[in-house]
Amino acid sequence: MAIPSQIIQEITDKCDIVDLVSKYVRLKRSSGEYVGLCPFHGEKTPSFHVSADKQLYHCFGCGEGGTVINFVMKMENLSFLEAVKFLGERVGVAVPESTDYDDKIAKRKQRLYEINKEAGRFFYTSLGSDEGKVAREYFASRGLSKETVVKFGLGFAPYSWDKLLKHLKSKGFSEYEAIDAGLIVKGQKGSAYDRFRNRVMFPIFDIRGNLIAFGGRVLDDSKPKYLNTSDTPVFDKSSNLFALNLAKKSANKTFVVVEGYMDVITLHQYGIDTAVASLGTSLTDGHALLLKRYADEVVLCYDSDEAGIKAANRGMEILSRHDIKTKIITLPGSKDPDEFCRKNGVDAFKMAVSGAKNPVLYKIGNLKEKYDLSEPDQKVEFLKAAADELVKLNSIMEQEIYAKEISVLCDVSYESVMAQIKQKRKSYVRKEEKKELEATIRDLNQKTIVKDGKNKLLTETEEKLINLMFYSHQAYEYLSKKYKSEDFSEPLLGGLFEKICELKTDKSDIAESEFISNFPLEDSSRIAKILNIKNSYPDLVLAATQISQSLDKLKRDIRIKDLAKSHDMLKVKEMISARNRKED
Repeated sequence: MAIPSQIIQEITDKCDIVDLVSKYVRLKRSSGEYVGLCPFHGEKTPSFHVSADKQLYHCFGCGEGGTVINFVMKMENLSFLEAVKFLGERVGVAVPESTDYDDKIAKRKQRLYEINKEAGRFFYTSLGSDEGKVAREYFASRGLSKETVVKFGLGFAPYSWDKLLKHLKSKGFSEYEAIDAGLIVKGQKGSAYDRFRNRVMFPIFDIRGNLIAFGGRVLDDSKPKYLNTSDTPVFDKSSNLFALNLAKKSANKTFVVVEGYMDVITLHQYGIDTAVASLGTSLTDGHALLLKRYADEVVLCYDSDEAGIKAANRGMEILSRHDIKTKIITLPGSKDPDEFCRKNGVDAFKMAVSGAKNPVLYKIGNLKEKYDLSEPDQKVEFLKAAADELVKLNSIMEQEIYAKEISVLCDVSYESVMAQIKQKRKSYVRKEEKKELEATIRDLNQKTIVKDGKNKLLTETEEKLINLMFYSHQAYEYLSKKYKSEDFSEPLLGGLFEKICELKTDKSDIAESEFISNFPLEDSSRIAKILNIKNSYPDLVLAATQISQSLDKLKRDIRIKDLAKSHDMLKVKEMISARNRKED
């Protein structure tokens, strides 16, 4: 049976879309709606709109839109059934189990969860076998207790080409399903073999506790040292964090982000139960959105090598973009948290976390390491580099505070440091404005793509207006006064507008067939498609107003884009400023 429609309606009625979306996107109220940067595509200027009245969202940049269920499906990578259950739990509405619900995606994902769970059992059992002795010794050498091994479900992949594949087949899973889960690989000659061999295994769970993937570390000198499951329908490494399923349960809302599996596991064993790690990739916007849901503050603790410093700098930028309070710790004398804790104990690590530096002090500290401040020329170079960092701060108060720190550090006057900052600030602001302008133009280019002489989004928006005019007298009254036939991008659309204005004068309904007969036969299919546009707007006048506003904005964007081709960037900047004022 399908989920009863009244259950779905109750869930959507109880779930405020603005409240839900706000947990993922920073929204700002504008003209009766809420707007923000779209979470589904990269953009610098907000195109993502959420309507509290309609309980709908729509991005005018990439076209994504729908109800609260659609949003959760997209953000959490869930099927329709999973999204309904997810929201049902959120608002306290029980969703009946459905054994024959026709959802191929949900069934496929359920099989992936099941096969991963069975593979996890296989790896865990293998760890306790004679073959697994070397893996048990490895975990023991890293200081892991038996309780920790059980808690994280750690395992061992035997040195065999198809032992896991044979096991999965014996449990009723097909070779195709094993390949779909990323557990089995097909060679060039078509033979299937185990992806993970002779590795200690780290199960990866999603935030709901489903086993979705594995990470494996070699026990010899083989390459690669670490191997993760490739992306699957249930696993996206850029949107999952190792051990977040455990960390989210903590009462402590200061999360510690580290680089590796062993760092996370060691910290949890020592009682740092908010430790998480990205999965073989740098911190992403998807990771930031996850952290923002569960953490009040994030402490980055990456390896102290050059790669770790680069990862920390990138992580700070991403977390700052999502307004997440961020600090950073360095662990002197140790390459990572695992080594530091085993050398110095957990109290030393907790002290390091409590003394974590904010991003500015961290960057200045890294700069200091590059210069010998006892040498005058080196001191000058350090001051210039430090000023380059401080000019990025928008707050004069912050600039002054850190300028005093640097003046004491370098034994120079505070006034000279501030003078250097002010001198560099003008140049920095100009460069940032240019970068922001270029990014805005890139966004506009994405939104105003012309193919075969047509702008798809512009055409679709105009078609929606024609549809509303045809079926709603009130929408017609509003739109017919605002537009003329020459305002439309195509002669056919302008002709449709004119004909509706002509036939609507007596306020009678127009028969579709009669209307289409006024145009050449070759246009009939296109006109029928326009008239068949489905809309579920509860208020057609409001819909006409909002779509009209979107059309005006899109045309304005196209004018800005065309103007940018003339390289009159001052005029472009003025138009963008006027555009943004209208949106506010």
